[in-house]
Amino acid sequence: MNWLSRVLLLGVAAMLSVSGCEAASNAPYKEGVHYKIAKPAGKTDKPQVIEFFNHGCPHCYHAEVTVAAFHQQHQEIDFKRIAVYEFQPAWNNLSKAYYTAEVLGIANKAHPALFTLVHEKHQLLQNDQQIIDFLSQLGASPDSIKGTLNSFAVKTLLSTAQQKQREFRITSVPAFIVNDKYFTDVTMAGGIEELPKVLLFLTQK
Repeated sequence: MNWLSRVLLLGVAAMLSVSGCEAASNAPYKEGVHYKIAKPAGKTDKPQVIEFFNHGCPHCYHAEVTVAAFHQQHQEIDFKRIAVYEFQPAWNNLSKAYYTAEVLGIANKAHPALFTLVHEKHQLLQNDQQIIDFLSQLGASPDSIKGTLNSFAVKTLLSTAQQKQREFRITSVPAFIVNDKYFTDVTMAGGIEELPKVLLFLTQK
């Protein structure tokens, strides 16, 4: 390759580099502003969003309509919920009830019902019996609830929730981890209306 050819190739490479930088700078959402790197080596086989939340959290309650709509509109995204419970003692039984419902296959009923219980009826679940009574109203038999409530499966889900919360250093909710790598929340995203756009943007990175 002669000198002129090398110069031309270097020129093309430089133009492509500048073009790439300009494309990055023109991205609608920016690292350190709208999101941050939670785990540099993180990756998933398909687009994924994990919501860290608790039914006792008022901010989670107010975000739920937007989050649920995002989930409904983007079925191609693997959407997971993790009910954290370390921030408030009263949240422990709410997480326990949610994970019991998940094992019983009635989480889709329990999820909105728990939000309604806490934020519209202003009630909490104080003990196992109240969890049994609550879940039995959603169609599960009391015996199946009793057999599941303190089962290994539920304890494992609670332990995993705690582990994931600490792994991603979640200190408040609602918070979102995208593709096992990116962190954002309502404030970073620029408000609840921007949140779905940021989540979708991050799933495509």
